[in-house]
Amino acid sequence: MDILERFKLRIEFEKKQSCFLYKEGKLNVNLLRTYTIDTISHLIITYNEDLEFVKALKEIKLDLDRSTRIICLDVPEESQESDTVIDFIIDENTLIGNDEIFDTCTEFELFEDTLPGIEQSDCDRLVADDVNKVFCHIGYKIEDSEVLCKSENQDFISSSSKQLIVCDGVGSGINSKDISEFICIQFSNFIESFYSNLRIINEFSRSAFIQQGVYVLNQQLTSLMKSQQFNDGNSGTTLSGAIKIGPNSFHICSIGDSPIYIFDIFRGFSQINTDDTLLNKLHKKGLFANSPSENDLTIALLRSMWPNNSDQNLYSMARQCIVKSFGFKMDGVTFSEGNNQTIHLESSSGIVICSDGISDQFEVETFHLILLLGGIKEMIREFNLAKYANCFNYSSGFMNQILSSSILDFHSRGHIKDVYNTILSKVFSTYGFQVKDVILTGGIKEVSSEALLVMQNLRLDHLHNPLSGFKKPKSDNVAIGYLV
Repeated sequence: MDILERFKLRIEFEKKQSCFLYKEGKLNVNLLRTYTIDTISHLIITYNEDLEFVKALKEIKLDLDRSTRIICLDVPEESQESDTVIDFIIDENTLIGNDEIFDTCTEFELFEDTLPGIEQSDCDRLVADDVNKVFCHIGYKIEDSEVLCKSENQDFISSSSKQLIVCDGVGSGINSKDISEFICIQFSNFIESFYSNLRIINEFSRSAFIQQGVYVLNQQLTSLMKSQQFNDGNSGTTLSGAIKIGPNSFHICSIGDSPIYIFDIFRGFSQINTDDTLLNKLHKKGLFANSPSENDLTIALLRSMWPNNSDQNLYSMARQCIVKSFGFKMDGVTFSEGNNQTIHLESSSGIVICSDGISDQFEVETFHLILLLGGIKEMIREFNLAKYANCFNYSSGFMNQILSSSILDFHSRGHIKDVYNTILSKVFSTYGFQVKDVILTGGIKEVSSEALLVMQNLRLDHLHNPLSGFKKPKSDNVAIGYLV
């Protein structure tokens, strides 16, 4: 199916959707402005007796004519249009492209400074306007007490000043690496193509439009899998993204278990989406309140799924078992409640998205402290604070010592917060909200470094138990980025 045929399908969907919403009295101007001119012309003909509605449609059509070249597929001859598509140009780089879909994307090298244990970079797994805002790297596994790199990196990131998208290949499917890249780039192109529309329409229309775009992408992916281009039926990918629609407003959307966090330089760190895992699904259905062990039916269900695991491992398996992803049935990409919404933040806040290869290595509080430590280091480097250490009642030696430290070098977790608050209070008074970028740049580097160290069993005590704040090492890949 070529680009034009897919575009025809899109128009057919719009026509059916618009007629349904018209009958329901829910077809508003904001949504109409996201439609192609073919659909607008169709509505003018279909509802020609509704004079007020037709007048509004003609005004929208006139606005589109002034600013956009349009392709007409089935509109009567008296409506002469030119040869492209509203809001995006039909070529190999649009919503559903050909093999050259990545041609317009610019790939960047990873950070120049080497993180602990990193011997090679995965620069082909990220596309970004600013390399400092994203990090993606293959993870590690332990075999016979040896630390080995995983066979491939199935994480992929796309980042720009408008959006941040993280995709994580499902399981160890043969094609999960290619599928995560495919979906990430396609969804990113979809957002870029309709970005101006997504900014001006209301939240309901925006959520509905993004949901439909996700359905279309999943439909194409499943078609490719059936055609044997992706020949492993067990492959798929998760997706978590944020779109900047205003100075401090973002639209978030997620399928799967890659967490989306709000980071505020003053107020803390918290997850705002819900992981689409089996454990959360059972919880939403009311099968337990606090722990699966509360309900015998829940335990029986989990035991039937993983009969060779202990009860404690069952909970871990259920927490890692995702129930939604691309590459499978249609409702596998239907957003859960709260996972497709617009949020409005303070100027001191930003969005952080990572794959579960990072979030599964730490408790949330430890994650936050590592971000803060990375932010401290980056502020010292960026603003040359060691030279002015006395202004913070610290010595230059202490400042330099922080640069080579890890979270384990602080006698208490509270000490990290104290140092962070002391430095931030003075730096913010000089540089303002510019410091937010600096903190997050250092923060994601520090978190990535710690996640890789956890995978190498370097955050265990002498009894091989995880250190306080860390979780049992999980072999995975790491991907993380931020959007402000």
